[in-house]
Amino acid sequence: MSRARKLLFNSDTLKTEILMTPIKDLGLRIGRSILEPCIDKAREDMTSFGVELEPHFYLSDTYGCIEGTTNIALGFWDADRTIREILRETKDIFRDEGDILRLLRHEIGHAFCYAFKLYQVKEFREVFKVEGNFFQTYPKDDRYRWNPWSTDFVNPEGDFYAQKHPDDDFAETFAVAVDPDENWRERYRGRKGVLRKIQFVRRLIRTYGRKKPLT
Repeated sequence: MSRARKLLFNSDTLKTEILMTPIKDLGLRIGRSILEPCIDKAREDMTSFGVELEPHFYLSDTYGCIEGTTNIALGFWDADRTIREILRETKDIFRDEGDILRLLRHEIGHAFCYAFKLYQVKEFREVFKVEGNFFQTYPKDDRYRWNPWSTDFVNPEGDFYAQKHPDDDFAETFAVAVDPDENWRERYRGRKGVLRKIQFVRRLIRTYGRKKPLT
C-alpha cells in the first residue's frame, strides 16, 4: 500500500473525517452497534421478570427517558465504534456492554413508572416519599445532596443517584430488582428501607408488568 493510501485510510484520518461530519450525515444506526445486543438483553431480562413493556429506543445527544413517555434516548456516540474510541481518548468516557445494560435497566424503570402513571399511586408516593408535583420538583441541574450512611436507598453504582429525586429512586430500585445477577437480599440485608422498596417494586411488576401502558 502506498504512503498516500496509508494516510488516507488510517485511524487518525478516519477520526478527523468523522469529527468534521454533521451527525445527521454519519449514517448511525442502533442495529449492528454495541447498543443492539444490550437492548436485546435488557428486553430478555424484562420478559423474564414479567415486564412486557416495549419502550421505543432512538439515538439522541444524551441518554434518558423522555418525561411522561416510554421513549428512551440513547447516546449516538455508542452507535459507532470509532466515535466511542474518540470519546474515550478525548473525554475519558467509555461504557462497555455491562455499563450500558445497567443504564438501560434504569431508563426502562423510568418508562415503566411513566407508562402506568405510578407516581399518582398513593402507596408509591408514600414509599418513595413523593411530595408535590412529581416532575416539577425534579432538580434543575445534576447537583444533589446525599447521605452516604442512609439505609433507605439502593446504590448500585456508588454515586448515591437514587437520592437525587423519587423518580430516580424508583428507577434505580427497579434496575436492581430486575438485575438477574444482583443478589440484593444479601447486599442490602438489614436495610429495611431498601428492602421495602425493592419488594414494593417487584409487587408493582407483578401487578402492572403484563398490562398495556396508559400512555
